[in-house]
Amino acid sequence: MFKAFLKNPVSFFRNLWHRLAYLHITERALRNKTHLAPSFEEMFLAAQDSKNSCWYLMPAWKNLYHDDGIGWPELKFCHTDGREYIYGSPNKATPEYQIIKDDWRKGSYNYFPPIKNLCYNNPKRFILYVVSSILHLIFDLGPSYIPFVKRSLDKANRGPNVLD
Repeated sequence: MFKAFLKNPVSFFRNLWHRLAYLHITERALRNKTHLAPSFEEMFLAAQDSKNSCWYLMPAWKNLYHDDGIGWPELKFCHTDGREYIYGSPNKATPEYQIIKDDWRKGSYNYFPPIKNLCYNNPKRFILYVVSSILHLIFDLGPSYIPFVKRSLDKANRGPNVLD
């Protein structure tokens, strides 16, 4: 490892970056469990009883990164444990929502869920919400803005064999 660094430090760090991006993406996919996502109807009912189910329907402004802007808007549901599912309608004439599984619009696990949970009229909980939101920006959204991330994510989504 040290030998590779001495031979070509730029290549060493590029390769390390791609490996870390792969681990980050696969770990988030395992935690999110998209394959276990309930139907849209079940999710919508769960969000109606968010105090008991811990599922929340996010407002449209918190769904900007997942919405393709075509036809019916995608709907984002977040759980207090970090899971996030995005539902979209392939039929642009009527809203027949299904889970989105494509790599660029699907939900991803949030280390710091962006949920404003029971913070009304409670300053301590509001402060926790603000701190959690800042951490969400840094750790959940921030990696998307690091240079070369698109190339890293492309390679990471194809698997570890392309990282050698």
